[in-house]
Amino acid sequence: MESVDRSDESSVTENDLRVRYGYKPKKRKTLKKNIKNAVQCNVPCMKNKLFNLIPILTWLPKYPFMEYALGDLISGITTAIVRIPQGLAYGLLAGLLPINGLYTGFFSPLVYTIFGTSRHISVGVFSVISLMLGNALDNLEIDASVYFDDNSPSSRATSNNTILSHSNISDANSTLPNVENIGRYTNAQNLTIILSLTVLIGLILLILGICRLGIVAMFLSDPVVSGFTTAAAIYVVTAQMKYITGIPLQRKSGIFGLISTYIDLFSRISEIQWSAIITSAICLLILVPIKYVNRNYSEKLKNIPIPGELMIVILGTGISYGAKLSETYSIKIIGSVPKGMPSPMLPNISLWPVLIGDAISIAIVTFAVAVSMGKLFAKKHGYNIDPNQELIALGLCQITSGSFQGHSGGGALARSVVQESSGGNTQVAALVSCSVMLLVLLVIGPVFKSLPVACLACIILANLHSLLLQFNKLPRLWKVDKYDFSVWLMTFIFVIILGVDLGLYAGVIFSLCCGGLRQSGAKVKFLGGLEGTDIYRDIEYYQNVHEVPGIKIIEFTQSPTYANKSSLQKITPTYFEHEVNISPTDKSLLSKSNDDIENCDIQQQILTKNVTTKIKYIIFDCSHWNMIDTVGMSTLLQVITDLKLAEKEVFLTSVCEDVHMKLSLYGMVDDEKSAVKVFPTVSLAVAAAKLLLEMESNAEPESRYSFI
Repeated sequence: MESVDRSDESSVTENDLRVRYGYKPKKRKTLKKNIKNAVQCNVPCMKNKLFNLIPILTWLPKYPFMEYALGDLISGITTAIVRIPQGLAYGLLAGLLPINGLYTGFFSPLVYTIFGTSRHISVGVFSVISLMLGNALDNLEIDASVYFDDNSPSSRATSNNTILSHSNISDANSTLPNVENIGRYTNAQNLTIILSLTVLIGLILLILGICRLGIVAMFLSDPVVSGFTTAAAIYVVTAQMKYITGIPLQRKSGIFGLISTYIDLFSRISEIQWSAIITSAICLLILVPIKYVNRNYSEKLKNIPIPGELMIVILGTGISYGAKLSETYSIKIIGSVPKGMPSPMLPNISLWPVLIGDAISIAIVTFAVAVSMGKLFAKKHGYNIDPNQELIALGLCQITSGSFQGHSGGGALARSVVQESSGGNTQVAALVSCSVMLLVLLVIGPVFKSLPVACLACIILANLHSLLLQFNKLPRLWKVDKYDFSVWLMTFIFVIILGVDLGLYAGVIFSLCCGGLRQSGAKVKFLGGLEGTDIYRDIEYYQNVHEVPGIKIIEFTQSPTYANKSSLQKITPTYFEHEVNISPTDKSLLSKSNDDIENCDIQQQILTKNVTTKIKYIIFDCSHWNMIDTVGMSTLLQVITDLKLAEKEVFLTSVCEDVHMKLSLYGMVDDEKSAVKVFPTVSLAVAAAKLLLEMESNAEPESRYSFI
């Protein structure tokens, strides 16, 4: 490698460095070139795109059977045990029947295994998504006679208050008296609305993925997602109150909907059904301790959780059937559960215009939660996920699930932790889980007919622990970052007051505003050299720092943009009219004499000895600048021009490639008439400025290479 000529080191600029080491600028592709590359594709290119679109073709042929098979088998069975009760419960939460949640638990992970890039997240029913679906159904105000044809199969089923037809079901036309309709529509109409919404959500995700717009996740920062899901968990708890108390409450969403629901609940407390209360209390007394043991003694359990939810389903079904709880104590049960695979259904496209707002918000939440979880597992296990491919995978999951009478789902944190911690290495565990779900759908499903709805409500409540524990993040956020704390808290408050959808939008807007405030709060700091090194740090935080007379080193702590224009404009010639350079030794003496009136002479001697020096060179440390916009460039140019008019030379240092390219295109650097010189490091800029100062004073330089 060619070495730097030490005799010229103090005058090496960024341009000198580029010439000496053969800088090769990156060629910018034109739109025409990008379109041409996208259209033209040879056989290897097509193969590569196919493997990127269907990741299972990449990893399944290389699957280490002997190493991974046992772990994936155990993980798949364990996860399926969790999927079954969750599917039954969250189907009900989404405004559908429990069987529809089981369909989601089968089709979604099956499709994700083929197209997804995460090895560990468990895709299927998810409480927050089910809640948002239920709220969308509740908020929908349409004339059923306009959107549902009286002669359609849907409407015929509607007239009989039945679920839509299934293949291999002998009791398809039987009524479901124990699970009341959600809202103003019948079960069949609910299903048509939800599957239409689910397919629309899938199309939105698919289009975003094809357009490579995985960046949309940035609008949902971690504090926004955390605050939103915590507030949504409270809505989920509220939605279960009618099953736990037995009071037939109507869902209320929108502004102050949550508060209105609790007012309604307490005003009708006399209608409480004690049989439902006792059933719920027994279920929670079983589930809560089991959840506690699973969380705190996972190592002793060999990461195989005790299947508390499945125990509740089995015990609840058995006791309810044997004791005839529905007939004797009027306890609501889930009713008929069809056996067999569902027949495909087409969405009602005419509903899409009125569902588009809900679809967008659910799509963004689905993607943001899944990707954030996927990144956590990928970092832990040393692999990468592709956000754009995740959009495609999740979109296809929704479309497939909706087409087969399921509903929208996503990656559930608690279930994903179960899949990963119980030995899951790849999505083969999801295939095993789907096999168990298929057995339930084909054979076991009707057994759950007598299961009390209160048991499902308790299963939902017990699985909200991880979401509600997110309150524990607040003290740490307050200490670490007040902006993130504010975003978390305000998103939570917005969702509680405004409702799930409006609250989410308000939280995102508030987060963007905080980002703007954070960017606008750029600070100007002065740097000094640490004694005996070429390292420069903020002079406010270090005592043993030295500022070179006649030179000021500035650190502007944010990338120059329109947001912090006013902060950058504060750097004027008046900033540098005069300075008193005090050595570290004199600083120490000065601090000791501050409280001693008799030592005023010492202070005067120190200030007199350190003569005021006119600042001639301003050095910007640009290491924090990762981007710059046109407003930032014009403001920076104006600041430099004003400083030059005040006979002060300006150097830029540590400029990243993207910023340097923009400054060059703007005409600020890279030629003899440029407004400013660019140096690779602060040290080289200081050395050059010291040399120029020595030359101006006609003094013999002490050392051409002394940076401090």
